[in-house]
Amino acid sequence: MKYSILYKNKKDVLNPSIVSGIGKRANVLMNYLEGNSLLSGVYDYSEIDQINTDSLVISFMIDDDEIFEKLESKGLKVCNSYCSGHDKPTKWLYTSENIKLRFLSKAVKDLCEGFYDESNSFICHHGFSNSEYKVLDNPKKYFLWCASLGWGLDAKGLNSFITMAQYNPDFEFIAYGGRWNSSDLEKKLISAQSRIKNFKIKFDLSDEEKDEVFSKAIAFCQFSLLKEAGNVLTIESLLRETPVLTLDVDNGSVKEYLGDMEIKLTNYRLTSDILDQVESVRSKLKSYNRYKNKFSCKSEIRIIQKNFNE
Repeated sequence: MKYSILYKNKKDVLNPSIVSGIGKRANVLMNYLEGNSLLSGVYDYSEIDQINTDSLVISFMIDDDEIFEKLESKGLKVCNSYCSGHDKPTKWLYTSENIKLRFLSKAVKDLCEGFYDESNSFICHHGFSNSEYKVLDNPKKYFLWCASLGWGLDAKGLNSFITMAQYNPDFEFIAYGGRWNSSDLEKKLISAQSRIKNFKIKFDLSDEEKDEVFSKAIAFCQFSLLKEAGNVLTIESLLRETPVLTLDVDNGSVKEYLGDMEIKLTNYRLTSDILDQVESVRSKLKSYNRYKNKFSCKSEIRIIQKNFNE
């Protein structure tokens, strides 16, 4: 079985930008398939007629009825990945015998209840390549926050992270905010950095820096207030054996992905109990990191195959 990747603009798969989370995941999957001689090709919507009908198409966020009609007319089997979340859809999500809807988590599948055909849908997480991450053994120095600044102060919990720094002056807090039309917010964060001595703001975190940055973190603070569809940074932290702190909120896939590794804060103080939980989770991740198999590209493809009876 060969696979084709379909994306609205294939250049976002071939050369994804630092802020293109879904494009990056499609790029990793493409490289995995190519490395295992499973890739038929990468196509954008204008090239549907060129897709090999013997391949299984993996697409991302198609919501255009005209595109679905083209795919149906060719008789293509399509796994359409629903990568949105946060809010309920506003219209019916297309499925058919040949076109199935893939959700990245049970949380987003439940969120979309009533807007899709259950018989033509399934859950399949993002997959990661072993080459994407390394586990480094560095001294733990700070608490870490990462997200795009395009979300503002609240949605991804940056404000909560800054508040946590103020409550815990004996610890260092470092935030990496991806620049995204955020010049006014950047100025506010630089001002906060000057007032709060244990808080530092840094900006775009490259893929090449992630291993080092996560390896030095006491914990990654996943403070999103959104119902996350398939939060990538949560998985990345676990794969690097970095414990994850969350707030006591409905954060969708974050809680689902963490399972019994979740460390939930009920207030902003880092008590001895919280710090003990952090070290306990770190030990568990080192001794048996089940996430490395669960969130692999191999597992991703296996689940997709199973749901298409391939």
